[in-house]
Amino acid sequence: MPTQEERLAALEQTTAEHIKETAKHIRQTNEHLTMTLGLIQRQSFDISAMNHNLEDMQESIQNTLSVHFEGANAHLELLQRNDDKTDKHLNAIETQLTQHTILLNEHKTLLTQILARLPEAPHS
Repeated sequence: MPTQEERLAALEQTTAEHIKETAKHIRQTNEHLTMTLGLIQRQSFDISAMNHNLEDMQESIQNTLSVHFEGANAHLELLQRNDDKTDKHLNAIETQLTQHTILLNEHKTLLTQILARLPEAPHS
């Protein structure tokens, strides 16, 4: 059976090995933690840059859409003005056509009356 000093020496050696192993694990954990913190910082920077890029894109898209909407509205207003002018011209043409139709009907009536008063031409 080992003596108390041998047992104490074995215990000290085992404890020293455990302390050494624990220190190794702590160093590895610290290294992993440092790498993880670096990755998190990099991802945080990347996410911030992406947010900034998205904001820029959103502003650019909004500006582009505003320009297109303004152009489309101006074009629609022009088309509406042209439509109004066309309606006025068509109304004027319709009025003139109605007046010409009335005049033609009057002329037809007069021609019919004139023809009715003319003596019949002799038949050969």
